[in-house]
Amino acid sequence: MKSKQLELIICFKKETNIISLFQELYREHFKFKVQAFSVGKSKAIAWNEKDCNYAVENLKSDESFNIYNFNDKQDEITRFNIVNTGEMMSFKFIHLVYQNLNLKPKNIEKFIKHKGFIAAYLNSHYFFEKHNVKTSSSAERLNIPKEFTEKLPYKIDHHGQKIFDTSHNEGNKNYLKQTLLTVGSKMWLGPLYFDLVNKEKALKFEGALEINELTSDVLYINLFNDPLEAEKEDNLVIQRKWRNEMAYLRIINEYTIYPF
Repeated sequence: MKSKQLELIICFKKETNIISLFQELYREHFKFKVQAFSVGKSKAIAWNEKDCNYAVENLKSDESFNIYNFNDKQDEITRFNIVNTGEMMSFKFIHLVYQNLNLKPKNIEKFIKHKGFIAAYLNSHYFFEKHNVKTSSSAERLNIPKEFTEKLPYKIDHHGQKIFDTSHNEGNKNYLKQTLLTVGSKMWLGPLYFDLVNKEKALKFEGALEINELTSDVLYINLFNDPLEAEKEDNLVIQRKWRNEMAYLRIINEYTIYPF
C-alpha cells in the first residue's frame, strides 16, 4: 500500500537563522509521540519527549536536528528535521514528512517572508522516495516496483549493485550549491530560486491550476490539488512540463554537486 504521507521541503540560505520558525512548527504541529531525536552530528539518540522539548527550545542555528516517530504497522517514519548541508552548499532546509497534520498553505506562507527564503515544495513522500531511489538495494527495501526501476539508466558499483540515474524523473531532487531543486504539487518560489530559473517563464507557464504573486518576490504555483495523486498521468505530465520549461536539466548539469 502506498504511503499517504506528505513531504514538505523549505529551503533557506545557510546563514539564515530559522530556529524560531522550526520551534513554531514544532509547538503548533508536532502532535505525535517522540520516539527518537538527535542533535547536530551526534549519533546518540534519546527516547524521551521531555528531553526533546528541551532540545528544540535550545537549538543552535548551525545545528542539524532530527525527530522521528516510527509506525511499524505501516512501515512509515514521521520526521521533523532541520538539515544543514555540507560545506560545498550554501543552503539549509526544514524537512517534514507527515500525515494528518493541520498544515495549510497559510501556515507555510509565513516562511516566505523570512529573510533568506529560497523555495518550498509540497508533494507525496512516496513519490519523492520512488523518483529518487538511488540503488537496487534501496529500491527493494522501499518496495519500488521493478517495472519502474527497469526503465532507469544505471551503472554498476564495486559491490555489484545498480546505481540509478534519476535525473530525468519528474520528482527528482537535485542538491545544487545554491538550493535543493525539485518540483511539487504546490511550490512557493522566492528570488533566490529565480537566480537559477527564469521568472518570466514561470509567470507564463501554461497548465498550472494557479500562479499567484504572493509578494513582489515570491510566486505560488499550484500544479495540481492533491499531492498524493502525484503519479496520476496528467500530474506526471504537468510536473515534467514544469521541469522542461524551467530548464531544470541545464541548471542541474551546470550547478549540481553530486552528479550521477
